[in-house]
Amino acid sequence: MFHIGETVVHPEYGAGKIREIRELSSLGNKEREYYSIQLIGDPDTTVMVPLGKEDQIGLREPIPEEELESVWRVLRASPRELPSNYKKRCTIVETKLRDGALEQIAEVVRDLAARREAEQRLTVEGKRLYQQGLQRLVSEIAGAEGSDYATAEAEIAEALAKDRASIAA
Repeated sequence: MFHIGETVVHPEYGAGKIREIRELSSLGNKEREYYSIQLIGDPDTTVMVPLGKEDQIGLREPIPEEELESVWRVLRASPRELPSNYKKRCTIVETKLRDGALEQIAEVVRDLAARREAEQRLTVEGKRLYQQGLQRLVSEIAGAEGSDYATAEAEIAEALAKDRASIAA
């Protein structure tokens, strides 16, 4: 069980803070308790998760700060070239995002950032997937470090820029 004020990570929406536990009823069903989670990456959005369904949904604590080094290594590593075939590329990226492992999300952000830089654009779907991955990565890093969204986003941009600088040299 999580507590009010704790930072948690939702597998689809990213990290957020539990603001309250409230009772709600829907469609005439009996009242049930829910975590009300305010997303770090989108403070205007609240995600409701029923108490007792945390494991089923995949709600978890953020990655420990000491384990973030592996994420930074992934971001600084040379990007992998994604397939030129649109469907194959989207399938690979969506699978990694759906898996929810932070290192795989970091791979998606790194590889799509490199593709965007090389081709000077991404497809509409590529942009959407990049933004989804970036939002989840930034929010979890912010949650793990106890920093804000802008700070975590700047750290990611810096890690990606270091990689580009080393490739160009």
